[in-house]
Amino acid sequence: MVSKKTIFSSIILAAMALMSTNVKIVNADSLQNNQESKMAVSDQAPFVGPDVVVYYQDEQGNDIVPRDVIEGTANNGYITNAKEIPGYTMISRPANATGIFGAVPQRVVYVYRSNDSHLVSMTLMHNAYIYDLNHQRIGKEMLPAFTKVNVYSPLVRLTDGSLAYQTDTNSYIMAGNVFGTLRTVKNDTYVYETSSKKTSKRIVPAGKQILTFGSRYRFYDCNGYYRVGGPKKQYIRVDNFVKDAK
Repeated sequence: MVSKKTIFSSIILAAMALMSTNVKIVNADSLQNNQESKMAVSDQAPFVGPDVVVYYQDEQGNDIVPRDVIEGTANNGYITNAKEIPGYTMISRPANATGIFGAVPQRVVYVYRSNDSHLVSMTLMHNAYIYDLNHQRIGKEMLPAFTKVNVYSPLVRLTDGSLAYQTDTNSYIMAGNVFGTLRTVKNDTYVYETSSKKTSKRIVPAGKQILTFGSRYRFYDCNGYYRVGGPKKQYIRVDNFVKDAK
């Protein structure tokens, strides 16, 4: 016969075994590491976005004063300001003068004109569109050939290197529409008023250098022509000139 004491002891041992299967033992080191990990996550610094670099340049893209670098946190705003630079006047405030720090670096460019620039009146020798500093056409307005325009001298270079005259704030006309490009005639040729009508019987000899104005025209015969004079219509076919060096 099993005694009551033996039965009680068996019950106690079974209960202890059951409890041991459901208890996870955590030592002090493990507990401390877990707490430090949580603190590291909560104290993590916000992501710092790439810099915004501010340039102060002349119309040829040359730095006038040292550039500024603005640092900030991604998705936060930034503000830049023009500078008072002796001898220069700001003529173009960038569209991104204020903005948001993003995932890539940003370039902010203020453009200044030298106070030595002056207005002069010139005659357009070719129809001329108006462009911005990046050589992008502004609107659809076209200035007709043989009209007078006021431009700032000296010449400036657009961001792609093209020569231009400035007419207003961030407005330019291509220099070739004013003073022309000197080209060499490679074949004896006539000067034409239209694709089928000569201005005269006079021949322009090969080897002669002639000023051409603006970009080429295309007449009904599908050939390209350069304007070589005016205000009367005077054109020479493009293929009668030495090709431009690349």
